[in-house]
Amino acid sequence: MAEHFEIIGSPEYADTAILAHVPHSSKAMPGMLRWTVNLDDGELAEELLRVTDHFTDDLFDSLTYVGGVMFVNRLSRLVIDPERFRNDEDEVMSKQGAGAVYLSTSNGGKLRDADFDREELLTSYFDPYAEAISGATSVLLERFEHCLIIDCHSFPSVPLSWELDQDRNRPEICIGTDEFHTPSELVGTLMNHMKSNGVEAEVNRPFRGTYVPGDYYKTDPRVQSLMIEVRRDIYMDELTGKPTPAFPAVKDFITALLEFAGVWALSTVR
Repeated sequence: MAEHFEIIGSPEYADTAILAHVPHSSKAMPGMLRWTVNLDDGELAEELLRVTDHFTDDLFDSLTYVGGVMFVNRLSRLVIDPERFRNDEDEVMSKQGAGAVYLSTSNGGKLRDADFDREELLTSYFDPYAEAISGATSVLLERFEHCLIIDCHSFPSVPLSWELDQDRNRPEICIGTDEFHTPSELVGTLMNHMKSNGVEAEVNRPFRGTYVPGDYYKTDPRVQSLMIEVRRDIYMDELTGKPTPAFPAVKDFITALLEFAGVWALSTVR
C-alpha cells in the first residue's frame, strides 16, 4: 500500500482481468494537506459530506472475492481528483473549479486561491497514482490480453451546483460509458438485469463517461471500462453520512452486477 492509494488483490495473481477503480471514497486529508484548502473545520466537514462517494470501497469490495483487483484512492478527492485530466485545458470540470486540483467547493465557494500552485500536488499525488494504475492495467493486459475496468462511484440525490446535469429526477443507478472503451453487450446485460429487478437505471445520466488510465485512453481497445454510480440515498443518510439499514441489500445488488461483469469478462472471446 502506498501512502495515498491501495491495491487490494494482485494483478500478478488475479483470477480475472477486472480492476475496480474506487477514486472518491476517502475523506482523508492528513498533515499539511489539510492546510492547502481555505475552509475551517466545520466548512471542510460539510464539503466532505457533499463530495465524498461514501462507502464505495465497501459497496464494491466483493470484486476481490471473485479474483479481481481493486485500486482505491485513500486520500480525499479534495487533495487531487485522479479521474480528471491532468491539464485544465483538457478537463471540462475545470470550468467549475473542479479540475485535477479543485479551486472551488461544490456550492461555488472558494476552496483554494485562484493562483494556487497545483503542480506540487500533481507531482506528489496525481502522477504516482496515474503511473501505478497504468502499471496494474499493464500487468492484467500481459496476462489476459484484455482488462475490464469498473469505475465505482456514488452520487447525491440532489444535484450539486457544479454538476453539469441539474435534473432533480435522478435514477437509482447510473451506468457511464465511453464509445471507444465500453462494450455495449455488457451495458445491455446489466441494464436488463436492473430492469428485471425493478431498479431505476439510466445510461450516461446524470453522469457520463468512465475512467481509463491515460496511457490507454482512446488508443488501446483491449482496455474496456464501464462506470457504475449508485445514488446515495438508497444506501445512506445523506445528512449524517451514516449507512442505513438498506446498505446490505444494496451491496448485495452491486455484488450481483459485478458477478455479471465477471462472467461476461470470462466468457467473451477476445
